[in-house]
This record gives sequence, C-alpha cells and structure tokens, in this order.
Amino acid sequence: MKGFFKSLISEDTEIDRCRADALEMIHTCQEMFNVVLRALHEEESEHIRDRVKGMDAAVNHFQADVRRRIYRYLALSRDRDLLSALQLHDIVNEIERVGDYSKNIAELAEMVPSRVDWGEHEAGMASVRAKVLEMFDLCFQTVATSDKAAARRCELLYQEVANHCDDTLEALVTPPEDDPNMVERRILSLLLMLRYTKRVAAHLKNAVVTITNPYHRLGYEIR
Repeated sequence: MKGFFKSLISEDTEIDRCRADALEMIHTCQEMFNVVLRALHEEESEHIRDRVKGMDAAVNHFQADVRRRIYRYLALSRDRDLLSALQLHDIVNEIERVGDYSKNIAELAEMVPSRVDWGEHEAGMASVRAKVLEMFDLCFQTVATSDKAAARRCELLYQEVANHCDDTLEALVTPPEDDPNMVERRILSLLLMLRYTKRVAAHLKNAVVTITNPYHRLGYEIR
C-alpha cells in the first residue's frame, strides 16, 4: 500500500516521500473512522478498541517518523523547501489528532451495549457522517495535489458539519422551561465535559513535552 501512495507523487525528494507518508496517514485514519462507525451502527463492537488502537499506533509511527525526517531535512538540506516542510509538519500533527478522536469513538462504541439509535437525530447524524467521509477524500486530494478547489470544498463541508453539531448540542443541553428531564440533561452535559476536559488536559500535556521531548516525539509520553 505504501508504494501506491508514493506513486501519486511525481518526484522523489525527501519532502515527496514525507508527503506520501502523510497520505497513508489520512488513508489509515479514514479506515479507522469507518471501523468505528460500523461498530456503532452495523456490527458488534467487541474488541473494537484493540482494532483501532493498532491502526492508531501505525498513524503515530508515521507522524513521529515524518517529523524526524523533516527536522533532518531542514537541518541538512541546502535546497530546502521550507514552506512544504512546515506544511507537512502541521498536516501530520492534525491527522494524528483525527486518530485520537477515532479512538474516543471506539471507546464509546464499547460502552454502548447495543447498536446506537439516535431517533429523531439519526438522519442528521447520517448526513454529518457522509460529509466527514467526503472531507477525508478531499483532504487526501488536497495534500496529494495541492488542489485548492478540493480544499475550499473541504472547508465548506467543515462549516456545515460544525454548524449541525453546535446546533444539535445546544438543543440537547439547553432545556426548555417546562422540561421535566433536567437530571438527564445534566448527565449529558457532564459526559461532554468529561470528554472535553480530557482533551484539554491532553493538549496541555502535549505542550509541555514540546519542551522535554526530541522534536520527532512531540506530543507523546516524556522519554
């Protein structure tokens, strides 16, 4: 599979090889996202975290390796493509985060005792899922070919997804005055706060290891 992604790149510089690995990261994260969606909606979720954890480990390896090679490239290459190097550094960091959130969804799939059914919100969530999957394809296309039209379409889809998520979340958490289910809504807000707090703490941890870890291991446990 790795050779396939390299075949999409016309040249064979170190930056091109890093870009090919970034494409493989996007492909793997899209597969992870599909796996966790199937676990939520179509099949048994047993051991889903183990399956996703293995894919996430591969993504983490690519991220660290690309960052190490970019650092070396910037330090040693005389004909540096500074912009592409910095872009790829940021891209692999963002894609690695996608893997983290897919792991969070896998955790949710194992917590839910049966296939999820979001009732009146199911159609809206199905639309969101389709848009996110299209965003994976557009992200891949943009990274592979610098396609500005694909990038603009990806940004537009993000805004649609974000608006739907924000509007639905507000509707769920903000109760009408005569709502008798305040306890259920408080539990919902607590669940969300637990997840958001964990992500805030994780990003703060990543900030400190920026100082304490080697460049290519930024964002991982202190070594």
